[in-house]
Amino acid sequence: MKLIPPFRDELMFGRLNRMFTLSGYSASEFCTLLWGNRKVSIHPYLTVGLADLEHLTSENKEKLLHDTLFPIFMYFNPSRASTLMNFCMSGNASQAFRYTQLPSYKLGSLLILKYCSMCAEDDVYRFGLAYWRTFHQVPGISACCIHSTKLKWIPLDRRNRFSRDLIPIPKADIEPCSATELKVSIFALRIIRALKDNKQLPTLAHAYRERLVELELVTQNGSVRRKQLNDVLRESFESFSQPFDCNRPLELEAENAFVNRRLLQRPTGHPLQHLILLTSIFDSVDDFLLYRCQQVTQKNTYKGSEAKLETRELCTKLLKSGTSLNAISKKTGKSRCYLKTLASLEKIPINRFPRVVTEEMTQAVILLAKKGFHRDYIAKETRLSVGTVEQIISQTSGLALLRKAIHKQSLKRKYRLKLLRQLRSDDALSRSALIRKLNKECHWLYRNDNEWLNLTLPSPIQPCPIGKVRRK
Repeated sequence: MKLIPPFRDELMFGRLNRMFTLSGYSASEFCTLLWGNRKVSIHPYLTVGLADLEHLTSENKEKLLHDTLFPIFMYFNPSRASTLMNFCMSGNASQAFRYTQLPSYKLGSLLILKYCSMCAEDDVYRFGLAYWRTFHQVPGISACCIHSTKLKWIPLDRRNRFSRDLIPIPKADIEPCSATELKVSIFALRIIRALKDNKQLPTLAHAYRERLVELELVTQNGSVRRKQLNDVLRESFESFSQPFDCNRPLELEAENAFVNRRLLQRPTGHPLQHLILLTSIFDSVDDFLLYRCQQVTQKNTYKGSEAKLETRELCTKLLKSGTSLNAISKKTGKSRCYLKTLASLEKIPINRFPRVVTEEMTQAVILLAKKGFHRDYIAKETRLSVGTVEQIISQTSGLALLRKAIHKQSLKRKYRLKLLRQLRSDDALSRSALIRKLNKECHWLYRNDNEWLNLTLPSPIQPCPIGKVRRK
């Protein structure tokens, strides 16, 4: 048995259903033939187990993956992309469904397939039958970007979902969609096709941040102007009707995690929320697809111990060349704190603005730290922050261990003195009473100065045996 060739943008489930219709097998026999289990449950747009279908066609499993919606979920959830890929290929449907975060936005008890009746009419005229398109199945999409009409839907209530009657219905009622719904649908189609053609798309966090800077929605300190962004998003949310495949209502969440997670380094969330945000801040889909892409950082390119060494050598080379810390951080993915520490260890002078920590101040901090002064006192004397003092101490070889030993000796002298004073004030105090009175000090000395403690404590009182009692 061979997998039949697909139509353009055809859904993998629809392709399998056409194959089931032509095979003549029952649904259980067909599932047993493909996956070895007659009770297998097939998800309509998150179909897993693609590695088991690779031998039925000349296409590789990566190409079969683009006939599902996994690529768009992986693009909008980059931190979970590799995990989703593993679950998809291995056939772990429950974990794949969980990592897409769909249970957070819909109940999942009812699965549907969406279609455009005008697309179905065109398919019947051109090919003799209608088929299910991938970009229509994006959760939350309610419009066809080709004919500007609202989509219809059919529920799926069987375990294996296969049915010979499961085809799009042409000549159904046509209802026009809003401009926002059409724009969101166009973004979904173009992004899915770009991913299928292996085109390089912009990094989401970088695109969001840079675009908001262009729209003057970011302050000089890097904070997002949330009130102005709310005004931009409100129009899109109000004109977008509640999707029939999302049980959770759409809300304007710019004040909370909706914008925060998408403007930071790890965007996540429902694809529909990303699509609405993209349509709100970009004029057209071409503006987004042609947006300048962030360079792949060395942190993501290198792996293992060799990668760490190469990254350190690259950072050292850039620091010696006089490149700014911001430029090095963007190119290598390393933080400014890491770069400052590396420059201090390699004795590389860097231009800091404002220029606060000089070499004289650094030596003064080291001198006071070696004498055992507390970091708060050192910060007050040198007029530096406590964090800067801690950074200088951690960068100086052996200084942290020296301060730890000084602190231990200080505690030892302090606890010894308290114990001796207590003994002088009350000579008749027993060993157990002394330990109860100075519990913390005695236990610390027991762990760190056991020999001195045993010599100093009063001698233990010998137990007095009780004689036998004669009963009459």
